[in-house]
Amino acid sequence: MADKKSTSIFGLSENIASTLCYIPAVGWIISVVMLVMEGNVNVKWNAWQSLLLTGVVFVAGLALVPTIVLAALVPILNIAALIINLILAVKAYNAQSTRLPVLAGWVDKIVKKA
Repeated sequence: MADKKSTSIFGLSENIASTLCYIPAVGWIISVVMLVMEGNVNVKWNAWQSLLLTGVVFVAGLALVPTIVLAALVPILNIAALIINLILAVKAYNAQSTRLPVLAGWVDKIVKKA
């Protein structure tokens, strides 16, 4: 079971703070706040992974829009991103570290530099 002691600057436990980063639609805002205000390395790692996932989905959506045929894939991309975010939120709440294949490597490099 997850550690329930308060480790966050906001008085949240680590798993709750990490979970908030993956909330669909507003998770990127929460992630930015956590990166600026939070000192916990695990919360920052999840915040970076959430931000990178949001960025990749956004850029992929922009890349698909110029053509009518590929623009039809944007809703599928958004639904997949929603499902991934929900899975990551549940896993973060249960204090399970989930590493997305390519993004986790990027996050490791970013966190190591910071």
